[in-house]
Amino acid sequence: MTTKTRLLTVSVLLLCVSLLAIAEPAGIYGHVQPITLVKTAEIQSLQAKVFTIPDSNKINMVLIPAGTFTMGSPKEELGRRPEETPHEVTISKPFYMGETEISQKQFLQLAQPNFKPIMARMGPWGHSIPEMHQGGPWKAQGKYHRDPSNDPMENVTWLRAMRFCNLLTAKERKAGRLPKGYAYRLPTEAEWEYACRAGTTDAFNNPKVENQVKELRRPSDSVFRDGFPNRFGLFRMHMGVFEWCLDDYAPYKSGKATDPVFFDKSKNLEKVARGGDNGYFMHPEIHNKKLEDPIKIRRYVRSASRGRFGPGIPYPIVGFRPVLAPIIKIPVPKIPKDELVVPVE
Repeated sequence: MTTKTRLLTVSVLLLCVSLLAIAEPAGIYGHVQPITLVKTAEIQSLQAKVFTIPDSNKINMVLIPAGTFTMGSPKEELGRRPEETPHEVTISKPFYMGETEISQKQFLQLAQPNFKPIMARMGPWGHSIPEMHQGGPWKAQGKYHRDPSNDPMENVTWLRAMRFCNLLTAKERKAGRLPKGYAYRLPTEAEWEYACRAGTTDAFNNPKVENQVKELRRPSDSVFRDGFPNRFGLFRMHMGVFEWCLDDYAPYKSGKATDPVFFDKSKNLEKVARGGDNGYFMHPEIHNKKLEDPIKIRRYVRSASRGRFGPGIPYPIVGFRPVLAPIIKIPVPKIPKDELVVPVE
C-alpha cells in the first residue's frame, strides 16, 4: 500500500467516524418516558404514577409503592458474596425514584450552571482534566464523538450528589410541589434494592437484562446501554453507572427491619453504591481483556450486589438517581482531608 493510499484510507475512516458521530441519536442514555406533567395535587398526594419535574431537563420520577421484600441473596445465587445475608425488610411508605440516573445535562443545569468546558472537542476521546477539576463529568464530548450530556453524570462525589438533591428539594419546595414530610435525597440501600427488584426474587429484575449480561460483548452495545425496564418502570438499575445510596457500608443487621438506614458515627468512611457500570465485564487492570468467569461477571451487577466507595472522592463509574421520599436526618460524614476532592467552581 502506497503512502497516498494509506492517507486516503485514513481520511475515509475519519470521515466515517465523524458521520457516525453526527448520525448517532443524541443521548442514547436519555430519558425514556415522554414528558409527563401532572397536577401539583397529584404529586403532593402521591397519586401520580409518573411525573416530570418542571424545568429540570426532563427528570422523570416513578412511583414506588410501599411493601415488604427479602433483601440480600440466597446462598446458591451465582456471584453471591457472604455479606448478602437474606433478611425481611418493609418499606412502609410509597416514594418516587428517578426513572434513570441523573444525566450530565440535568446535573450541571441545577448544581453547576456556570460550568464552562475548556477543552471539550479538542481531543479525540473527550476525557479532560480541566473539566474534571471544575467538577464536570469524566466523559466529555470528544473531537469525533457524540454529545454525551444525556449520559449519566459521573465523577460526582456522594457529597455533591446530596447537594444536588438538596437544591432540588429547595426548588420544588418553593414551587409547592412536595408531599408533606418528603424531600429529594439519595435512596437508602433498602429502598434501592426494593425498587430494583420490583417484586422479583432472582439475581436480575428482568430476564432480558440477565440475557444481556450473558451475551454482551462490548460496552458500546446500544441495547445494553438502554436496557429494559423493571416492573416499576425503572431503567438501568443493573447497569449504566454505580449509584450512591445514603447508607454507610456495613454488614446487615439480623432480623426483620422497617425502613432501615445505617450511619456509622465512629467511622463514616465508605458509602454504599448499588447497580453497576458498563465496564464491569472488563478486567480492571488489563485493557480490553474480557472477564470470562460468570461469577466475576455477575458479582457486581445483581439486584443484591453491594459496592463501597469513599464519599469525598469522585469516581468515573459512580453517579446517582434521586428519590422523593420521607425526610431522614442525615449526618455529615467525617471525611479525612486526603480523601476529600472539592472541585474548583
